[in-house]
Amino acid sequence: MRALVVLSHLPLREGSAAGRCAVGLVQGLREHGVELDVIAARAPWQDDAALDPALGVEVVEVPDAAGWGGRIARLRRPRTTFASGDLLARTLELARRADVVHLEEVDAGALGPHLDHDRWSVHLHCRSARDLAYAPPWSVAGRARMEYVRAERRLARIAPNLVANTPEVAAEFGRHRHGVTLMPLALDPDAYVPSTPVHAPVAGLIGSATWAPTADATRHLVRHVWPRVRELLPDARLRLAGLDMNAETFPDLPARSPGVEWVGEVPSAEGFLSELALMVYPLGRGSGTKVKVLESLALGVPVVTSSSGAEGLAPSEAVQIARDDRAIAETTARLLADPGARARLQASARAAFVDHHAPQVATAPLVALMREIAAPAS
Repeated sequence: MRALVVLSHLPLREGSAAGRCAVGLVQGLREHGVELDVIAARAPWQDDAALDPALGVEVVEVPDAAGWGGRIARLRRPRTTFASGDLLARTLELARRADVVHLEEVDAGALGPHLDHDRWSVHLHCRSARDLAYAPPWSVAGRARMEYVRAERRLARIAPNLVANTPEVAAEFGRHRHGVTLMPLALDPDAYVPSTPVHAPVAGLIGSATWAPTADATRHLVRHVWPRVRELLPDARLRLAGLDMNAETFPDLPARSPGVEWVGEVPSAEGFLSELALMVYPLGRGSGTKVKVLESLALGVPVVTSSSGAEGLAPSEAVQIARDDRAIAETTARLLADPGARARLQASARAAFVDHHAPQVATAPLVALMREIAAPAS
């Protein structure tokens, strides 16, 4: 079976969260013996120098949709920039020799309606209506939210085959159709080597402060969770890292909080997480599998989070789910005070990752779907 895969993000091990998962997707499909052509979209300002040649990915630049013309086009057909120019032409060319076409995320999904057959699938990672904060429709944030929501709902209606990575996302988009294939997100295990357990009581969180769910979780963590942790464990430390993860981004929070260190952007998520005894993620809202949680498990770092933070994960004692901020704080303090308990959870964390999110295991449902789609043409 030959498949064409089109990625909305560059598959980089130190790239975006979606890009890191794209590496696992490509690896998993190849481990199943699928013959692949892979296209990755690149915006004009993005650098693909770190792309691994072994992945065998062809990079195609997407048009710049800036200006009023692009804005009007997006309002008429939201998130359809990818369905034009060289990316569309190359997709149609390679699709002619493929048994099945798989499109990753909503932007690549815009290519589907241009194919001359229905042997294609699209993977929707999350629900923008839940993830993106409401903003007035005349604002930049409001227009972006409206575009993503409309595009996702359109794809949920028209795509002949739909893939989701959690039951919650599948249920949301399944209201528009019959049948959604569940496929866990995958990461490259070789990129995450478990380190020696950290004995110091150091917790942390990494993520982009520009992403509303992560920003909200950071506020809850600093304002409500961490003071209680410090009451229970005065020498506990909290490190916060990621894009714009600094005190200036959160002027509503205390400028100085005991035991809190604003690290800011780091060169490697894997390097930062390896220095933590525990990741704490009091997520109030958010959909889809959280890649930061997956990365923590891959490194053997236990996680304390909410049910939203654990969405899409198989049950594991390495992911401690607490119902509210107080419970998250008390669980965090208990584990930080007990290096022995954390050491026991380390092996459980890595095992949960390998059993459910290693490339070959995670992509098995998609391979089964591809074979079913391709069957009539074989």
